[in-house]
Amino acid sequence: LIDGSEVAVKTLTEQLCKGAKNLQR
Repeated sequence: LIDGSEVAVKTLTEQLCKGAKNLQR
């Protein structure tokens, strides 16, 4: 089951991964 909190965590995690990639450039 996927609830709102899991979706929020997934979204935040994806944003952090994108931010890390941008910092590595």
